[in-house]
Amino acid sequence: MTGIDGEVLKRERYRRMATVADPYATGRRHLSSGQAFAGRWLISNLMGLSFGQWLALLADNRFAIGPRYWSRAAVISALGLFNSAAALLERVRFGPAIAAAVPAPPIFILGHWRSGTTLLHNLLALDERFAAPNLFETMFPNGFMVTERWQARLWGRLVPDTRLIDNMKLGTDLPQEDEFALAILTGRSPYMGHSFPRRWAHYMRYLDFRDVAPAERREWQRGLLDFVRKLTVYRGPRPLLLKSPPHTARIPLLLELFPDARFIHIHRNPYRVFQSNLHMLTEGLPLAKIQSGDLPEPEQFVIDRYNRLHDAYFADRSRIPAGHLVDIRFETLVADPVGTLEAIYMALELGPIEKLRPVLNAERNRLRGYAQNHYGPLDERTRQLLATTWQRSFHAWGYDPAA
Repeated sequence: MTGIDGEVLKRERYRRMATVADPYATGRRHLSSGQAFAGRWLISNLMGLSFGQWLALLADNRFAIGPRYWSRAAVISALGLFNSAAALLERVRFGPAIAAAVPAPPIFILGHWRSGTTLLHNLLALDERFAAPNLFETMFPNGFMVTERWQARLWGRLVPDTRLIDNMKLGTDLPQEDEFALAILTGRSPYMGHSFPRRWAHYMRYLDFRDVAPAERREWQRGLLDFVRKLTVYRGPRPLLLKSPPHTARIPLLLELFPDARFIHIHRNPYRVFQSNLHMLTEGLPLAKIQSGDLPEPEQFVIDRYNRLHDAYFADRSRIPAGHLVDIRFETLVADPVGTLEAIYMALELGPIEKLRPVLNAERNRLRGYAQNHYGPLDERTRQLLATTWQRSFHAWGYDPAA
């Protein structure tokens, strides 16, 4: 079976299935030569590890780093020493305040990858009554409280204007999903399987924590709570906007920590989700690797991960207290962002939206010029497979599998 490896995968079939636009004509057109070089040889999503965390991760994976990724590993090692020093300084300066912090109940944005969670996150973050972790804070969770003011400017030069998989804006100061921080702080994340694909099944357990020992679940919860407390001290006592697709499968764990949290779930046409995830996997995943090896066959990987995430979501969403969950449609958000946010604020009792309306209207006008990836028609075999395998989602959210 053909897996996902940035160097060996014959990706043309999946590119054609995913999008009729050339993926390299989206985010990658904005890369400078320096950014392209850094992305290929130096940058990875593990750069924020402390040196101790890095050694533990290497030992757990038997130091199996592919030769083509040695340059990335060298950068992680060097930065690990710096991150360890920054984390120590952070504990000295802010340790008592972090331990004493009482976070406001967060707002969790749930939804499968490529369902519109980033768009929703960005729109909600326009409201200054909330705070959202940004790209720098999630990539460097060890010590950001003492390094962000100067270090973010340096890294900002290597960050492209948009993501590589689409035209969404990217920047060290823009909202980012907290899963990247949790992967670094706890080592328990399906994202670790992107870096160590030979053990992808081991790390996939952390999507829903169904097959994980209670001690590991508690360690992950401590990592999330510590990150939330740090952000509370650093950003002030505002409710945090936390967006992470894996959280969709972790509702019980989140409610144990934050029983008064509110949840916004966003869904999208399953056919488009399938195509967009193929595009993300084949184009984005190789950038995270530091080990040679493959994930399973891409189509089946997307199907199985989708089912696992939604099995947990549909089983556990009833645990959320009444009035603390709202479900929205991506297509409605794109067509009417202001009206959709008004409905969210009313359903979750988030307060008045009048002062935010001018900002939202300006953002709505900007979104009108946003170019989404364009998807061609799926072949009939794939349509039938998805219509059957994902029947629950089509039915629950009112999407016509024949459309």
